[in-house]
Amino acid sequence: MKNRTLNKTLLSAIFINLLFLFASNSIIAQISDGGLPLSYNINLKKAVPFEVLENFDVKKLLIEDTINSKLKGKPLRFAKTFSVNYNTENSGVWDTLPNGNKTWRLGIKSKGAYSLSFTFNKYYLPPNSKIFVYNIDKSQLLGAFTDKNNKKSQILSISPVKGDAIIIEYNEPAKVAFKPLLNIIQVAHDYKGIFNYLRTKDGQYGLSGDCNVDINCNEGSEWQKEKHSVCRIIIDNSELCTGALINNTKNDSKPYLLTANHCIGSENRAETSIFYFNYENISCNDTIDPNPSPSSIQSVSGSYLKATKNDSVGKLDFSLIELSTPPPIAYKPYYSGWDRSASPAMRTVCIHHPQGDVKKISKDNEAPVSNTYTG
Repeated sequence: MKNRTLNKTLLSAIFINLLFLFASNSIIAQISDGGLPLSYNINLKKAVPFEVLENFDVKKLLIEDTINSKLKGKPLRFAKTFSVNYNTENSGVWDTLPNGNKTWRLGIKSKGAYSLSFTFNKYYLPPNSKIFVYNIDKSQLLGAFTDKNNKKSQILSISPVKGDAIIIEYNEPAKVAFKPLLNIIQVAHDYKGIFNYLRTKDGQYGLSGDCNVDINCNEGSEWQKEKHSVCRIIIDNSELCTGALINNTKNDSKPYLLTANHCIGSENRAETSIFYFNYENISCNDTIDPNPSPSSIQSVSGSYLKATKNDSVGKLDFSLIELSTPPPIAYKPYYSGWDRSASPAMRTVCIHHPQGDVKKISKDNEAPVSNTYTG
């Protein structure tokens, strides 16, 4: 699906300005192959060692977040990040099974976390090996991540897993072509409940302003194709923004995505971002969890920065990135069109995730004018 012009929808200037508003006010990817870890069916002899993150002052961060919410160009923060260096040589425990298969497990704990997420700065697996991530009560399982997730940068960010303790498990067959590269460089402690599956909604549900209407209400009836271009983004395991798939003149569905410079303004932030599609209420003002099952999360991990600009006076604030892999057909991706002509539309529409909320639509029935955003 592709190419309804942005003259009627996400005019680039309007879209970026609204990105400012929600942020200030208020496979080579995450795609996995399924299956179960070996430890789910076999009693391994060795206990899993846990790396424990240091305590921090949550109240202090919440005060900082309140201050930052009034500043221009600040994404919404929800997690505290920790720099770490955990790998198969210095952390965790190895077990060798009678058939020669091997497993490596590492536990990570951070007291009081709603969820934990992390980033591999070295991820490169041999064929037929697998990575799984799960919480200690096994109520949530991510994976298997395999050699299909290998890429040149060797960077892979993993979605938040609920709870304050998780286990990373690597399963390896008896014979492999080479040793795996696995090193975790960052862990994030979610202190706001952004993926708090312990509640009906996650921590950002319902926090957007009244001008933002559920995309599946009557106001969004004309935009049911275009809505699939818009995604919620987690940056650096700790911040929330939004963006939209955008088409190109070759019309070849290359996975370009438009967002703001204050969201993704560097190559590192592009590489470590996770892009979540179709996070929305099933119907208008639905009271049912929009993501009832963690397995229903539709995401892509990682991107490449193609162009970015922030001129500091509010006239430009954009980043053009390319997703590490095209969103699968099951996500129903839509590539929004664009128009660089000077003729303004008679009305404008913005579809986004304000304050990290479920997908919303905002309409302005007056023609847009060019202006500078001052915060």
